[in-house]
Amino acid sequence: MLRKTLVFIVFVGLLTVAAPGRASAICVISSARLQQISEREILAIIDGKCSREVGESGYFTEISPGVYGEVMAVFGQRNIDQNGVGWKSEYGYNIVFPESRDSYSAGVWISDADGVIHSQEMTISNSFVTTTTSQIIPATSVVQPSPITPPALEVVASMPTTSVPTKTSIVIIEDDGVEDDFAEISVRAQGNKWLIEVYSSYRSVPMSIKFRKSGARTIAWNFMTLNDGSRRILTSRNLGSGSLMLMMNGEVVDRVVVP
Repeated sequence: MLRKTLVFIVFVGLLTVAAPGRASAICVISSARLQQISEREILAIIDGKCSREVGESGYFTEISPGVYGEVMAVFGQRNIDQNGVGWKSEYGYNIVFPESRDSYSAGVWISDADGVIHSQEMTISNSFVTTTTSQIIPATSVVQPSPITPPALEVVASMPTTSVPTKTSIVIIEDDGVEDDFAEISVRAQGNKWLIEVYSSYRSVPMSIKFRKSGARTIAWNFMTLNDGSRRILTSRNLGSGSLMLMMNGEVVDRVVVP
């Protein structure tokens, strides 16, 4: 989410282009794919690496051919290892589209400290779209049945032989109550990644998550909840010894501390 406006401007201008005269393959995308999560949500997965210590990577969506919508960037730094690999991008980016489509187009990108961008655009068919066949039923005349008059009730009165005690009527109100709104966040390690899960009663509502850790900059994720009020985010960032805050309308609605 860092420098999002700047990344958008540079990204549109340098999409899949390496500037002449610069060293090639400073950053490469080893593999990339799209995975569908729900009817309006996909996961853009990137596995990339750079020969520099500092780099950026992210995803972008396509509104129409040649017109790009949301662009997200993650900035990082990693010491160069014995294989000459520095900054690595191993992320799964959750992307939620505002409406259901037959297919979704999105891409991933990676760039080094010099700003040379390498990207890969992909398209995935919406496997949740089903075709409904309407069955036409021929019109038929319907004869309305004649109203049935209920038989008269025969009331037989008899004199009680003994006195009957008077009973007090108790009025019972049937009410199931009203459910309170809620929003909860949880996190757990999943292999060498962390899975952040949000469960709430707020459907299709914008929320954000902020991660804070002593001595490090704050990381933020902005997203829209699904139709069931949930959201799942998979990240390669080390969330240990930090805290996550779930925010809505600028207010903290839940908080969790990661040991």
